[in-house]
Amino acid sequence: MKLKIQSCPQCEAPLHLEGERLVCEYCGFNKEIEKDSNDIAYEQIANAEEFIRRSLQNKKAELQEYYAEQERKQLEKEEEEARRQRKRKIEGMVRRLKSMLKSCIIIIVLFVAVRMLGPILFDKIKETKAQRATVNTTTTNKEKVRKNNQVGKSDILADPSVMEKAEKMALEYVTDQHDRGILISSLEIWNISGTPKLLEKYYISSENKNGLYFIYETTIATKQGDTKTAYDCVVLYGITVSSDGTVTLPDRVHDEKAEDYDFFWHAGFSLENLKKDVLDEKRENKMTRYFIFEL
Repeated sequence: MKLKIQSCPQCEAPLHLEGERLVCEYCGFNKEIEKDSNDIAYEQIANAEEFIRRSLQNKKAELQEYYAEQERKQLEKEEEEARRQRKRKIEGMVRRLKSMLKSCIIIIVLFVAVRMLGPILFDKIKETKAQRATVNTTTTNKEKVRKNNQVGKSDILADPSVMEKAEKMALEYVTDQHDRGILISSLEIWNISGTPKLLEKYYISSENKNGLYFIYETTIATKQGDTKTAYDCVVLYGITVSSDGTVTLPDRVHDEKAEDYDFFWHAGFSLENLKKDVLDEKRENKMTRYFIFEL
């Protein structure tokens, strides 16, 4: 028998059977079932409602089973995560205990070594000091030149004439750099204007190298009154000092350039870039340790 499902003519919701009437739960519409001599229409509607009811029950059971399965999987997942966290916690505790045990063993070994070797080392140090004292007393008065990294700031400043000579050499160098003139056209010629101004000076040393650094500000101008402000870093590398404190300056003067150095103008035009590339680069250098003293 073909099932017959009827919809509400007002809201199109399914009609359900109540006695011998079809009723809409949503809008309240109801009507009597049109019967025939064999009650076929009634049976069709009744069987359709039973079919829908069973279908809904089956669907409900399927959904309940589905959500129960999802809840079970979620619980298993949470339990697995909890087990992993406990395992990580235990492993972390084991690592810390191993580290503490290693530290304790090292401390014990060092303690034993100090107790056993301490007197021997102490005697060795005393012997070395005695040998050095003997060498110092027997050394001739021949002048010894110290290594570059042994030249200190105090050595540089001890004799004012040293800085005067160094500044003179640096000023001559930077003046010569800009004194050649820059020819753009027959009507535009740039030349140095006035004396370069010394802004900052430093003594910088490392294990294998030292030098006096002078940062200058130079004004270059045209006859028409146009001006540019240039910046230079002039360096005297390889300063030495004798055992009696006499400082010797190098014969040659060099310069250090920033990334924005313009070879056409023989200078850079940013003081910030110059200090960053010359000074900050040395302060942040991880391979070579620089000692930077502002004078």
